[in-house]
Amino acid sequence: MKNVVLGVFILLIFVLAGCPMQTKTSIDNGSYKIPEWLIGKWLDQADSTAGPTICRLIPDSKKTGHAMVEVLDSAGKAEESTSLIFSTVGENIFVSAFVDSNDEYDAGYYLYKFSKKSEKEFELIPLLKEVVDYTITQDSLKKWLTANMNDSTIYDFSDISKYFKMEKK
Repeated sequence: MKNVVLGVFILLIFVLAGCPMQTKTSIDNGSYKIPEWLIGKWLDQADSTAGPTICRLIPDSKKTGHAMVEVLDSAGKAEESTSLIFSTVGENIFVSAFVDSNDEYDAGYYLYKFSKKSEKEFELIPLLKEVVDYTITQDSLKKWLTANMNDSTIYDFSDISKYFKMEKK
């Protein structure tokens, strides 16, 4: 289920085509102020055997760019959650999604480019696995992204997660 969480803002995509880039650090400590339109429930229509997933983004009111994303069950209760950090690099927004260690992976951050389509739709585009070393420092990672963010070869366009805003009931 944690893979679905990552498919969800990442939220965030192991189920589809493999793991996105993982580093031991986030891109920064939260430099993108999360806008009001992004807060709330989203439908992730990832092509997985589990079907569409409903998630909820909850910003941390004390830390700029920090949020929690929860995967909701059919009753609307949180089943899983993960921490997100939104970062601005140049004119682009990136998301660092934290995952705890398990039998297969070390603890760390999976990295995604955030692409706003409208206030009711966005995409997360994973950075390709192993384009930078897992142990890269935060400063070096941000410098690398600044230099390479417009290079389309660093993204996995075959593994994009699409999210659609759910109407309030």
